[in-house]
Amino acid sequence: MTHDDTTERSVITQREIPFPRELVFAAFTDREHIGNWWGPNGFTTTTSEMDVRPGGAWRYTMHAPDGTDFPNLIVYDVVEPPSRLEYHHSGDADGPVEFHSVVTFDETGGGTRVTLSAVFPTKAMRDRVVRDFGADEGGKQTLARLEAHLAGAAGGNKLVVTTPSDIELVLTRVFDAPAALVFDTMTQAEHVRRWWPCEGSEMTVCDIDLRPGGAYRFAMVLPNGFEVPFRGEYLEIDPPGRIVFTEIFDIEPHNAHPAVVTTTFQEREGRTTMIVNVRHDSKESRDAHLNSGMESGAAACYDRVEAIAQELGGIH
Repeated sequence: MTHDDTTERSVITQREIPFPRELVFAAFTDREHIGNWWGPNGFTTTTSEMDVRPGGAWRYTMHAPDGTDFPNLIVYDVVEPPSRLEYHHSGDADGPVEFHSVVTFDETGGGTRVTLSAVFPTKAMRDRVVRDFGADEGGKQTLARLEAHLAGAAGGNKLVVTTPSDIELVLTRVFDAPAALVFDTMTQAEHVRRWWPCEGSEMTVCDIDLRPGGAYRFAMVLPNGFEVPFRGEYLEIDPPGRIVFTEIFDIEPHNAHPAVVTTTFQEREGRTTMIVNVRHDSKESRDAHLNSGMESGAAACYDRVEAIAQELGGIH
C-alpha cells in the first residue's frame, strides 16, 4: 500500500461487538468459528486451509444462496493477536490480488470495536464491487453475523475453545454471576473441591496457597483408580480480574513441560466473561492437552462453577 489518500478506493465497515477482543480475534482466526458467520446473510463458507501467520494462507469457498461457489484466497501479511490483521485477497489461488485488507480490534468500555478496511487498486474496481456485489452492505451483514454467532455461544453460557497459535489454547465462558463470586469459586479450596474433580472422581488433594509465589497442588482419583495430579505456582493475583499461574500435569514425562495459564474475568451488567489462555512450551504439548478430552471435562467443571457462584450470591 502507498501512503496516498485511499478513501475513494476503500470500503470501510465498523461495528462495536459486546465481547472481549481476544474472543472476537479468535473468531476471525479459528476455522471452527469462522465457518459459522463469515459472509453476508444467506452465504455459507467452507475452509480448505487456514494458516494464520505472516505468509500463511486461508483458502475458502463461499457458497451463495443460489448455489454459486466463489473460491477465495487470502494471504496474511501481518498477524498481531489480538489487535490487528492485514492480508491481501484474490478471487482464487491463481488470480491477481484484488484488494488489501486491514482488520483492527480496539477495546471499548462495552466490548470490541472491529474495523474492516478493504483498499482496492482503483476507484473503478471499488465502485464495481459495491455496485455489483454489495460489498458495503455485505460487510455490515458479516459483522452482524459475527456478533450473533458470539452471542449464541455466550448467551447459552457455552464454553468456546480456540487455538490462536500453535502453542496456545484459549477457553472462553460467560457466567451469570459477578466476577468476584466467580473468582472466589475458582480460587478458594472449599469451592474448588466441589467443581474441580471430574464426575465420578474423588478429589484427594486440594492445597492452595493463594499469593504470588505460593503453590497449589490438586489431585483426583478416577473411577478406574488412576490418580490425576496437577501442581503449579501463582505468579500474579489481582482479584477479581486476573490470575496467572503455572500448570504442570505431574506425571512423567508431562511434568517436564509446564504451561502458563492467564485467566481474566470481565464483568458487564452482572455477567462475567472469563478468558483462560493456556500457553504451552510446544505444539506437541498443546496438542496433547487439546486431544485429552479436556473440552468436555472443562465444560462440565465450568457449569459447576456457575452453579456455586450463583449459590454464593443467592442468585436463582
